[in-house]
Amino acid sequence: MNVALLGCGWIAAWGHGRAIPGVDSWNVVAVADPDLALASQVGAQFNLAPDRCLGDLKDLLTLDEVELICVLTPPSLHREHVEAIAAAGRHIACEKPFALTLADADAMLEAAAAAGVVLSVFHNHIYVEEHQLARRLIDQGAIGDVEGLVINGLGSRPWSGSEGWHPEWRRTPTLSGGGALIDSGLHALYLTEHYFGTSPSWVSAVTDPPIDLDRVETYAYVHLGFPNGVASVGSGWGGGPAHFEIFGRERRICMDFHTTDGYFGAQPKSVQVVAGEKIIEEFHLPDRDFQLFTPALYDAIEQRVRDPRSGFRISGEQGREALELVLASYASAVRGHVVQLPLRRDDPVYAGGLLALGD
Repeated sequence: MNVALLGCGWIAAWGHGRAIPGVDSWNVVAVADPDLALASQVGAQFNLAPDRCLGDLKDLLTLDEVELICVLTPPSLHREHVEAIAAAGRHIACEKPFALTLADADAMLEAAAAAGVVLSVFHNHIYVEEHQLARRLIDQGAIGDVEGLVINGLGSRPWSGSEGWHPEWRRTPTLSGGGALIDSGLHALYLTEHYFGTSPSWVSAVTDPPIDLDRVETYAYVHLGFPNGVASVGSGWGGGPAHFEIFGRERRICMDFHTTDGYFGAQPKSVQVVAGEKIIEEFHLPDRDFQLFTPALYDAIEQRVRDPRSGFRISGEQGREALELVLASYASAVRGHVVQLPLRRDDPVYAGGLLALGD
């Protein structure tokens, strides 16, 4: 599949640029960024000629061989870029967060549907080995029905953006749509649905500091109510620990992290099936270098292009749902009460996102 990358910042260079060259089903034929120096640096990772390191989406869309474009730009630009790519009849894989508002997310989904193109989202944690393993264990009945989930990633950090654009965009509400929760905590939110196998019906959350229009949260603590249990998610840009534990009716699955790990995206030392105080099974995973994305994720996106019914958890609809969980959490934190899901279209947060909560 011939692919192009739009946006050549950190996530392109340190994430996709290191992973895609090892994926047989993907062939990167062009990259684009307004900063041509960045475009050239990322292009070099794919051995691209200078005339394939472009400065604008319009330039990418002149290349007839491009089948899919990866939208790796900041989320405030996602709707504009996704709508333009869909109108040109190309498939799309979009970075998270999917958008800044549910209104934008719905417009993106509608644009893709109208054009008959496939819109996917990079929910990459679903395809790392520990979560593939844990899901298989649950499907095999290793712990019984899932009834609880505790996830903490309190020691993540906000990566700096391009110096030529806005290095601190992740801390700027109008550009990021929020802080630690929408940045790194969003992964934990979509993983709760991955393990429960369904959507929550309510959300309750607090943030620190309290959200306003001039700053984003450093920490967020979220409870989500599912038909068969509750998930607890803690996300922070700080020095706290990593923790991931799935509670079943009969046993639980624990991911054993190093004490210095602050984020559940780090590779655990092992994955354990625990009964009471006894480890009854333990799985040690092959060591992996720092890598945000796995070949299985890209293969799944390629498969979705061929069969849009596949890869449900990385569909655009799931990108929207993860965003809804974030925005409902922010609404709960600001309003001081439990928020029922799904969010209503007449809720100001639907059209305005985080910024509507400052009104």
